[in-house]
Amino acid sequence: MHKEREFRGDFGWTSQPVAKHQVVGIFDLVAFSARVSNDDLVAAVATMEMRIKLAMGKDYFWADRTLGGWESDRNEVLLRSTGDGYVVAFSQDDDDFDVLETLLNIYKGVSKNHKVNLGINKGQNYVVADINGLVNIIGWGVNYSARALQFAKNGQIICTEFFAKPVLKAYGDKITKKHMVSLGTRKIKETKMELFNYYRRGEFGASLTKDQLKES
Repeated sequence: MHKEREFRGDFGWTSQPVAKHQVVGIFDLVAFSARVSNDDLVAAVATMEMRIKLAMGKDYFWADRTLGGWESDRNEVLLRSTGDGYVVAFSQDDDDFDVLETLLNIYKGVSKNHKVNLGINKGQNYVVADINGLVNIIGWGVNYSARALQFAKNGQIICTEFFAKPVLKAYGDKITKKHMVSLGTRKIKETKMELFNYYRRGEFGASLTKDQLKES
Protein backbone atom coordinates (compact mmCIF):
# COMPACT_ATOMS: atom_id res chain seq x y z
CA MET A 1 0.00 0.00 0.00
CA HIS A 2 1.30 3.44 -0.94
CA LYS A 3 2.77 5.25 2.05
CA GLU A 4 1.74 8.86 2.46
CA ARG A 5 4.74 11.15 2.07
CA GLU A 6 5.37 14.34 3.92
CA PHE A 7 6.41 17.39 1.98
CA ARG A 8 7.55 20.85 2.72
CA GLY A 9 5.34 23.91 2.25
CA ASP A 10 5.50 27.42 3.66
CA PHE A 11 4.54 26.07 7.07
CA GLY A 12 7.10 23.30 7.45
CA TRP A 13 6.88 19.60 6.72
CA THR A 14 3.32 18.33 6.47
CA SER A 15 1.15 15.64 4.93
CA GLN A 16 -1.85 17.99 4.87
CA PRO A 17 -2.73 20.41 2.03
CA VAL A 18 -1.09 23.83 2.38
CA ALA A 19 -2.98 26.90 1.13
CA LYS A 20 -0.88 29.23 -1.04
CA HIS A 21 -1.99 32.39 -2.86
CA GLN A 22 0.45 32.29 -5.72
CA VAL A 23 1.13 33.20 -9.34
CA VAL A 24 0.91 30.30 -11.77
CA GLY A 25 2.11 30.41 -15.38
CA ILE A 26 1.36 27.64 -17.87
CA PHE A 27 3.44 27.35 -21.04
CA ASP A 28 2.14 25.45 -24.05
CA LEU A 29 4.00 24.74 -27.28
CA VAL A 30 1.87 25.81 -30.26
CA ALA A 31 0.55 23.19 -32.70
CA PHE A 32 2.72 20.33 -31.44
CA SER A 33 -0.26 17.99 -31.09
CA ALA A 34 -0.58 18.07 -34.89
CA ARG A 35 2.97 16.83 -35.47
CA VAL A 36 3.69 13.17 -36.13
CA SER A 37 7.25 13.04 -34.82
CA ASN A 38 7.86 12.85 -31.08
CA ASP A 39 11.49 13.84 -31.68
CA ASP A 40 10.45 17.43 -32.40
CA LEU A 41 8.37 17.54 -29.24
CA VAL A 42 11.17 16.10 -27.08
CA ALA A 43 13.62 18.64 -28.49
CA ALA A 44 11.20 21.52 -27.90
CA VAL A 45 10.48 20.47 -24.31
CA ALA A 46 14.23 20.12 -23.68
CA THR A 47 14.65 23.70 -24.94
CA MET A 48 11.89 24.84 -22.61
CA GLU A 49 13.52 23.13 -19.61
CA MET A 50 16.87 24.72 -20.46
CA ARG A 51 15.26 28.16 -20.69
CA ILE A 52 13.50 27.66 -17.36
CA LYS A 53 16.83 26.87 -15.71
CA LEU A 54 18.53 29.87 -17.34
CA ALA A 55 15.73 32.28 -16.43
CA MET A 56 15.60 31.19 -12.81
CA GLY A 57 19.29 30.65 -12.35
CA LYS A 58 20.33 30.38 -8.71
CA ASP A 59 17.50 32.61 -7.48
CA TYR A 60 14.92 29.82 -7.34
CA PHE A 61 14.72 26.25 -6.12
CA TRP A 62 12.15 23.81 -7.44
CA ALA A 63 10.60 20.50 -6.47
CA ASP A 64 12.77 17.52 -7.32
CA ARG A 65 11.19 15.12 -9.84
CA THR A 66 11.69 12.04 -7.69
CA LEU A 67 12.02 13.25 -4.11
CA GLY A 68 9.33 15.91 -4.10
CA GLY A 69 9.14 18.77 -1.66
CA TRP A 70 10.74 22.17 -1.45
CA GLU A 71 14.25 21.96 -0.13
CA SER A 72 15.15 25.58 0.53
CA ASP A 73 14.05 28.61 2.52
CA ARG A 74 14.85 30.78 -0.48
CA ASN A 75 12.41 31.62 -3.25
CA GLU A 76 10.52 28.47 -4.05
CA VAL A 77 8.85 27.38 -7.28
CA LEU A 78 7.05 24.25 -8.36
CA LEU A 79 7.50 22.87 -11.89
CA ARG A 80 5.34 20.22 -13.50
CA SER A 81 5.47 19.02 -17.10
CA THR A 82 2.22 18.90 -19.09
CA GLY A 83 3.73 16.86 -21.91
CA ASP A 84 4.10 19.73 -24.38
CA GLY A 85 4.50 22.50 -21.84
CA TYR A 86 5.15 23.40 -18.21
CA VAL A 87 3.27 24.60 -15.16
CA VAL A 88 5.37 27.05 -13.13
CA ALA A 89 3.97 27.96 -9.69
CA PHE A 90 5.76 30.54 -7.58
CA SER A 91 5.86 31.14 -3.84
CA GLN A 92 3.20 33.43 -2.42
CA ASP A 93 6.01 35.63 -1.08
CA ASP A 94 7.45 36.43 -4.52
CA ASP A 95 6.89 39.89 -5.99
CA ASP A 96 4.41 39.86 -8.89
CA PHE A 97 6.58 41.99 -11.15
CA ASP A 98 9.63 39.79 -10.54
CA VAL A 99 7.52 36.72 -11.29
CA LEU A 100 6.25 38.28 -14.52
CA GLU A 101 9.81 39.11 -15.58
CA THR A 102 10.90 35.53 -14.86
CA LEU A 103 8.01 34.08 -16.88
CA LEU A 104 8.78 36.56 -19.65
CA ASN A 105 12.44 35.53 -19.76
CA ILE A 106 11.39 31.89 -20.13
CA TYR A 107 8.92 32.86 -22.84
CA LYS A 108 11.51 34.89 -24.78
CA GLY A 109 14.07 32.09 -24.62
CA VAL A 110 11.68 29.40 -25.83
CA SER A 111 10.10 31.57 -28.54
CA LYS A 112 13.45 32.04 -30.25
CA ASN A 113 13.07 28.49 -31.58
CA HIS A 114 9.48 27.47 -30.89
CA LYS A 115 6.18 29.32 -30.81
CA VAL A 116 4.73 29.14 -27.32
CA ASN A 117 1.56 30.41 -25.59
CA LEU A 118 1.44 31.45 -21.94
CA GLY A 119 -1.46 31.74 -19.49
CA ILE A 120 -0.98 33.55 -16.16
CA ASN A 121 -3.21 33.79 -13.09
CA LYS A 122 -2.82 34.61 -9.42
CA GLY A 123 -5.00 32.80 -6.93
CA GLN A 124 -5.28 30.29 -4.15
CA ASN A 125 -4.00 26.78 -4.61
CA TYR A 126 -3.56 23.87 -2.27
CA VAL A 127 -0.13 22.32 -2.20
CA VAL A 128 -0.64 18.56 -1.95
CA ALA A 129 1.26 15.32 -2.20
CA ASP A 130 -0.07 13.62 -5.34
CA ILE A 131 -0.56 9.90 -6.01
CA ASN A 132 3.16 9.56 -6.79
CA GLY A 133 4.20 11.24 -3.56
CA LEU A 134 5.35 14.35 -5.41
CA VAL A 135 4.52 17.93 -4.53
CA ASN A 136 1.70 19.25 -6.72
CA ILE A 137 -0.99 21.92 -6.67
CA ILE A 138 -4.75 22.00 -7.09
CA GLY A 139 -7.12 24.96 -6.93
CA TRP A 140 -8.48 27.87 -8.88
CA GLY A 141 -5.03 29.48 -9.11
CA VAL A 142 -3.76 26.86 -11.53
CA ASN A 143 -7.24 26.17 -12.94
CA TYR A 144 -7.76 29.74 -14.17
CA SER A 145 -4.24 29.84 -15.61
CA ALA A 146 -5.25 26.91 -17.80
CA ARG A 147 -8.48 28.68 -18.74
CA ALA A 148 -6.60 31.85 -19.71
CA LEU A 149 -4.26 29.72 -21.82
CA GLN A 150 -7.23 28.47 -23.84
CA PHE A 151 -7.66 31.99 -25.23
CA ALA A 152 -3.99 32.44 -26.21
CA LYS A 153 -3.36 32.42 -29.95
CA ASN A 154 -0.19 32.59 -32.06
CA GLY A 155 2.24 33.08 -29.19
CA GLN A 156 0.13 35.35 -26.97
CA ILE A 157 0.61 35.89 -23.23
CA ILE A 158 -2.87 35.96 -21.69
CA CYS A 159 -3.34 37.08 -18.08
CA THR A 160 -6.46 36.94 -15.92
CA GLU A 161 -7.82 40.05 -14.24
CA PHE A 162 -6.73 38.61 -10.89
CA PHE A 163 -3.11 39.01 -11.97
CA ALA A 164 -3.23 41.84 -14.53
CA LYS A 165 -5.24 44.44 -12.58
CA PRO A 166 -3.08 44.41 -9.42
CA VAL A 167 0.08 44.53 -11.57
CA LEU A 168 -1.25 47.50 -13.57
CA LYS A 169 -2.13 49.28 -10.34
CA ALA A 170 1.13 48.59 -8.54
CA TYR A 171 3.53 48.91 -11.49
CA GLY A 172 1.83 51.43 -13.77
CA ASP A 173 5.16 53.16 -14.32
CA LYS A 174 6.57 49.97 -15.88
CA ILE A 175 3.51 48.28 -17.37
CA THR A 176 0.71 50.28 -19.01
CA LYS A 177 -2.65 49.44 -20.59
CA LYS A 178 -0.94 49.97 -23.92
CA HIS A 179 0.99 46.75 -23.29
CA MET A 180 -1.50 44.93 -21.03
CA VAL A 181 -4.54 45.12 -23.33
CA SER A 182 -7.99 43.99 -22.23
CA LEU A 183 -9.79 41.33 -24.26
CA GLY A 184 -12.96 42.09 -22.35
CA THR A 185 -14.91 39.58 -20.30
CA ARG A 186 -14.81 35.97 -21.42
CA LYS A 187 -16.78 32.97 -20.23
CA ILE A 188 -15.24 29.53 -19.86
CA LYS A 189 -17.57 26.89 -18.52
CA GLU A 190 -19.42 28.68 -15.70
CA THR A 191 -16.73 31.28 -15.04
CA LYS A 192 -16.63 34.86 -16.32
CA MET A 193 -13.44 36.89 -16.07
CA GLU A 194 -11.68 39.75 -17.82
CA LEU A 195 -8.58 38.68 -19.73
CA PHE A 196 -5.56 40.75 -20.78
CA ASN A 197 -2.97 40.28 -23.54
CA TYR A 198 0.58 41.23 -22.52
CA TYR A 199 2.43 42.35 -25.64
CA ARG A 200 5.24 44.65 -26.75
CA ARG A 201 5.71 44.99 -30.48
CA GLY A 202 9.08 43.63 -31.60
CA GLU A 203 9.93 42.40 -28.08
CA PHE A 204 7.54 39.66 -26.98
CA GLY A 205 4.05 38.27 -27.29
CA ALA A 206 1.59 38.65 -30.14
CA SER A 207 -1.03 41.29 -30.90
CA LEU A 208 -4.74 40.57 -30.70
CA THR A 209 -6.25 38.77 -33.68
CA LYS A 210 -9.06 40.31 -35.74
CA ASP A 211 -11.56 37.99 -34.07
CA GLN A 212 -10.34 38.96 -30.61
CA LEU A 213 -10.58 42.66 -31.48
CA LYS A 214 -14.17 42.21 -32.61
CA GLU A 215 -15.05 40.46 -29.37
CA SER A 216 -13.21 42.89 -27.05
